[in-house]
Amino acid sequence: MKQIALDIGLDTGPTLANFFAGPNQPALRHLQLWAGSPTRSPVPTYLWGEAGSGKTHLLKAVQEALRELGAQAGWLDASVLEPPPFDDRWAVILLDEVHLYTAVQQHAAFNWFVNAQTQQRAVLAAGELPPADLRLREDLRTRLGWGHVFQLQVLPEAERRSVLRQAADARWGLGCAILANVGRVPDSGEQQRQLAQAVEQLRQAPDRSLTLLT
Repeated sequence: MKQIALDIGLDTGPTLANFFAGPNQPALRHLQLWAGSPTRSPVPTYLWGEAGSGKTHLLKAVQEALRELGAQAGWLDASVLEPPPFDDRWAVILLDEVHLYTAVQQHAAFNWFVNAQTQQRAVLAAGELPPADLRLREDLRTRLGWGHVFQLQVLPEAERRSVLRQAADARWGLGCAILANVGRVPDSGEQQRQLAQAVEQLRQAPDRSLTLLT
């Protein structure tokens, strides 16, 4: 028996297609229609919900969808301590973790927002709180609530298990065997895909008698 601890906290490659929507289908459909339109509306969209509900996944998925179409996007999250100036080449600006923004980041976000709206570019933003409850400068906070606002929900444990089981069965026929050894399924789709990727690597190993410790 081979026991392997999996680090499932990181992931790459979020897309709109591999987002596990569940109760968040309205937000996903909205972004799919927006990203796929040749004339993307400049009306802002704001996503809010607790950690693990898929906010960052969806913003990165939109960034990837636009990249595939040859469009550039401006990205700002709480880790960007010195935000760059607005770039006229950006087709959209993506503002993640707005509830954590410092005064410097808030200033940059407001500047980006004004420039984007002046040039009829879209703004997609996300945070853990609804716009009315954000502790941000008032001119930025009110703008975040101007357009479409969606509350995202974390998938229930049972639904997360069902999604992972279906994916594992469809790809390897191993869904039940995998989940029998997983104590708790990760909250976010990103973490679930990381788990699936790790299992795929382990499945190809010579010794396939595995216990997954999460």
